[in-house]
Amino acid sequence: MAHTSPATQRDTQAFCDLCQWVYECWTTHSNLFEPLPARLEEERNVILADFMKTPYGSCLERLNVMSHEYIILQIAKLHDPPRHGGNENLSVGFFLSQDFWTRAEESALRKIAAELDRLYTQIEDARHKILAHNDRAVFENDSPLGGFREGDDKGYFRALGQLCSMIAKKFPDTNSPYGTRTFDFTKYGMDGDSLCPSNEAKELRRLIVDAFPTPGGQIPQRERTP
Repeated sequence: MAHTSPATQRDTQAFCDLCQWVYECWTTHSNLFEPLPARLEEERNVILADFMKTPYGSCLERLNVMSHEYIILQIAKLHDPPRHGGNENLSVGFFLSQDFWTRAEESALRKIAAELDRLYTQIEDARHKILAHNDRAVFENDSPLGGFREGDDKGYFRALGQLCSMIAKKFPDTNSPYGTRTFDFTKYGMDGDSLCPSNEAKELRRLIVDAFPTPGGQIPQRERTP
């Protein structure tokens, strides 16, 4: 592994903050945009093609693309090399290169790294050729980049949470907003988890679906439970 400076408490806090933010972006996107077409069809009898012709659908599609590209870029930054030129990066590699891991921990880290690389290798070209640069050949060939196999995102964030948990335990800080919390980066979040924005995304999705007119032009009122 590349030689890096020893990690500090501040490094750990900053890296966990970065991972938490990427997770929040991903779970927000997953719970807002992915189920929206099915919910509109089921509850408003509006097919996606018709929805996309509306100003709401057109605007939400742009936001969907913006969100997707942003998440890919933020994930890719976590995989920057530990050292680039004279600078060091707070990245997965930076913490993997530290010498405070035990032999058992190193074994666990290798498995985590393999899971993280599974998704990263599928988005690496998108980061280098269309997000960080405007690669001419990509636009000439209209090459699709940035896609990944279904379920790989779940595996990625599960592994990222495991890595954050291991790092945080090396630098316990009672003043940290995470405390000794295990980072459980699940796609749909957990009810009552104040650090998970999935519930907020679901509420926004519900608001969009409820506000969208039915084919007859009426917006039914939801029954409120007492």
